[in-house]
Amino acid sequence: MEAPLQPIRIRPGKAGRVAVVLPYTEDRVARIKTVSGSRWEFRERCWTVPRTARTVQRLLALFSGDQVEVDPALRTPKPEHAGQRPPFRVSPGFARDTLRALENELNARKYSPQTVKVYTLHIKRFFLHLKKTSRDITPGQVRIYLLGLAGRKGVSRSYQNQAVSAIRFLYKYVFRASDPTSPTP
Repeated sequence: MEAPLQPIRIRPGKAGRVAVVLPYTEDRVARIKTVSGSRWEFRERCWTVPRTARTVQRLLALFSGDQVEVDPALRTPKPEHAGQRPPFRVSPGFARDTLRALENELNARKYSPQTVKVYTLHIKRFFLHLKKTSRDITPGQVRIYLLGLAGRKGVSRSYQNQAVSAIRFLYKYVFRASDPTSPTP
């Protein structure tokens, strides 16, 4: 009779990653290797994967037949009103954490390093604009920001399109919210 396997432990890792302590079986190792960006950390003796907004949910689905323990720091709080998201607030740590999540999501989706750099810079500029106007990010403020870009002299259409794409990516894959840019000029 085989001894029961130890549970899989999911905890925060270093540098925007999630650590997965995975008691060894060939099947478990094969499953963790299917996660884009997964790697074995020899010194920590665990696997790590890029941290995105849905990392924990993806890992729980991947190891659905196994006992999994998730560090409370990785649990996401439920919105106050079911079916509605609270407004996003720009706080000192928010921009840094959001930019890190944006970079992780872009890397997990295998965007080029140049695209990661450009999208990150567009979102930094977007946050700088918001800090001057308001702490709530609303579709109206997104639209005002994009219209301001369109009205600025020397700003090309391709630059505007990059900003729109960066904001759409941010909302779709990081915030998991509806597209705030429709319709745009």
